[in-house]
Parts: sequence; C-alpha cells; structure tokens
Amino acid sequence: MINGKIIVIDDNEAVLKTLRMILSREFKTVVCVSMPTLLPALLREGDVDVVLLDMNFGTGKQSGGEGLFWLDRIREHSDPPEVVLITAFGDIELAVASLKKKGGRFYREALG
Repeated sequence: MINGKIIVIDDNEAVLKTLRMILSREFKTVVCVSMPTLLPALLREGDVDVVLLDMNFGTGKQSGGEGLFWLDRIREHSDPPEVVLITAFGDIELAVASLKKKGGRFYREALG
C-alpha cells in the first residue's frame, strides 16, 4: 500500500464506489467526490499525490471540456499532484488535447 492520498472525482456514484473499493487497497487515503467544484478546497492542504478526474460532468455533456478546465485549475498550484483523466466518452481529438496539457494522461473507462 502506498502511504499516499488520491482524490477521485466522477459524477457516477457506481464508478466512485468501485474505484474507492479498488484504490483503498493501494492508497492510504482515498477521497471520492461527485462535484469537481470541491476540488480547490481538497487541494489546499497540498497533501494530494494523485487526482483521478472524470472529463464529463452532467447529463449530456461529452466534450471533455470540463475535465480540461479542472486540469488547468490543478496545474495552477505550485506543486500540483499527478492527474489521470478518465472518460467513458472520448475520441482521438480529446485524447490529443488531454495529452498536450502538462502532465495530463488520457484513459478510456472500460464501462458501458
């Protein structure tokens, strides 16, 4: 187990529950939230090692723009955590845009 802290942000409660169960075996602290607006407060302490960030929040949104917005907010910190971007709705253009962001990574969820 890593003596670290990971924040998981996804609007799908089933995804959050599953990731908490899996990641709690690997990280000492797993924080799961469904609203990205909570992210600034969660990052204030500076003790976050990894953020696992969904790219789409809200019904019908599939552009990934929200995830890229929040990636930029994370990267504004002086010592930002690693960020892993996830989505169930992605394409090549979104993957390229994500990878162009400093340190961003793109994974497609194997859900649905």
